[in-house]
Amino acid sequence: MKWLISMKETTGVERHYQVSRLSCKGVNAYLVQLKEGCILIDTGFVSKREKMDSMLEKRGCKYGDIKLILLTHGDADHAGNAAYLRDRHGAPIAMHELDVDMVSSGNMSWNRKKHNDKVGLGFKIISFFSRSKGIPERDRFSPEVTFHGGESLKDHGFMASILHVPGHSAGSIAILSKEGDLFCGDLLVNITRVRLHFFIDDMNAALESLHKIDFDRVARIFPGHGRPFKPFKALRLLT
Repeated sequence: MKWLISMKETTGVERHYQVSRLSCKGVNAYLVQLKEGCILIDTGFVSKREKMDSMLEKRGCKYGDIKLILLTHGDADHAGNAAYLRDRHGAPIAMHELDVDMVSSGNMSWNRKKHNDKVGLGFKIISFFSRSKGIPERDRFSPEVTFHGGESLKDHGFMASILHVPGHSAGSIAILSKEGDLFCGDLLVNITRVRLHFFIDDMNAALESLHKIDFDRVARIFPGHGRPFKPFKALRLLT
């Protein structure tokens, strides 16, 4: 396989994997190369399916290489291509149980408040111009694997654990590797600066999620939107 970037040189930590950032329409997915196969974290918009296929192909990803499609939450910009890629690559889908009804119904408001705690202007603009308001019926799905939080990915060849980090959605998760890489989904973004996501359904839950992360164990953070960053930038949000 061909890989876009190796993260060893960014932190000086020896890893048992490599990471490729797949960025499309402002949304990040991550391809994690393991000793055997790889894990795809998030899948992008349905409208950018051809681009996602191209990025995976350029990295030498063939049928059977992807061992798990891991969704940080159920929003269409992260879960839109999950069912398609499951069929194309023969990989099961895994996500938190509290966002399952979101992807099976295609309704991004499922299990969210009628009046969300925070909806930033930037998010309103992006939502208005986005062609994807939800997951189209043909792309809705039920995952093969569901999480509660606290599970290990060791059986999938990835020495990492699942953290339940609700706030953006009830079933949002982050993935923390043994080496200290935190794939935080939409808990945090790095657009102009590091901050909580522009859309927060439950602000108290989001702040609790942020505070329960042991940043002493984190070497680098990979957000759902924006470039990866060092943990000290997130620590500023705790004060």
